Amino acid sequence: MKAYKFRLEPVLRVRRKHEEIAKQELAKAQAILAEKKAIVNELGEIHSLTCQELKDAQDLGPGDEIDVMSVALYNRYITSLDVEMKAQKKALDELAKQEDKARQEAVEARKKTRILERLKEKGRAMHLAESVRLEQADLDEIGQSRFARQHR
Repeated sequence: MKAYKFRLEPVLRVRRKHEEIAKQELAKAQAILAEKKAIVNELGEIHSLTCQELKDAQDLGPGDEIDVMSVALYNRYITSLDVEMKAQKKALDELAKQEDKARQEAVEARKKTRILERLKEKGRAMHLAESVRLEQADLDEIGQSRFARQHR
């Protein structure tokens, strides 16, 4: 009997390639998302430090003067940090959606590949069972022929 040949092997190769591409896109999206999270965290730390510096600048002892220009600069810088953090968080949310979409595509590609892999496995098992059945039929025929010759 001929060796097993899966008729849909070209389709399976295409699906495996698509799955690999989907995995790469997911990894890329995850890396970009991680970078953006790091940026947002860094901005948060800078914001906290700047607020603390402003508070320290305002907490002067008796007789000390408050530098109005410094306070105004701190306030502008903190405001610009707030604006930047909002923009980065919005971008972070968008990247999270893209990452989720890439994850769903990777899962879907894996499902499609797995379906064909199972079909291939099932076909191989059926081919093997048929091969065993034919071999057994040949052995039975040989056995019957020997038995018939011995009893003639």
